[in-house]
Amino acid sequence: MEQVLNGAYSDSQPTCPKLTLASLVSCHQLTVDPGVSDVAQRRRKQSPEKSEAAEKAVKDLLDANFISEAKYTT
Repeated sequence: MEQVLNGAYSDSQPTCPKLTLASLVSCHQLTVDPGVSDVAQRRRKQSPEKSEAAEKAVKDLLDANFISEAKYTT
């Protein structure tokens, strides 16, 4: 596995102008085949108790300003 990762890494072109540890963490590029169609994962339902508990946990985190809603333009 290590050889595969090292080989794939050494064969790839750097996508960041300056290759540093920070750029390795924050800069990436995905190789996607344009001929492949998207696949939607099936929805996994939770029990009503778990759903209510998750909603309460999210509400508590929002109220504490620990998390915030992501706003995307798409």
